[in-house]
Amino acid sequence: MIALGQRNPAERVLIDARALEDKVNAFNVLHLINRYPAASKTRRIAVLELATQKQSHEFHETAATNRGFTVRHFTDAAQAASWLRQRGP
Repeated sequence: MIALGQRNPAERVLIDARALEDKVNAFNVLHLINRYPAASKTRRIAVLELATQKQSHEFHETAATNRGFTVRHFTDAAQAASWLRQRGP
């Protein structure tokens, strides 16, 4: 995912993570965010997820925001798409 983000200049990104079964812990989240390319700070990133993974994804959203990234998590694809279409960061 990170390599794709480095090669693609898209300003709006939807990541469908509903099929992922790995449990995400705080260390993994921080490690992932530290690997985000700086260019991603100008992107809106929506992550589509299962409701059962809400706690770890809330941490990801907060940690990414604290580092200057615009990331939101959703369980509804229509809401994610609507947020991505909005103007602004």
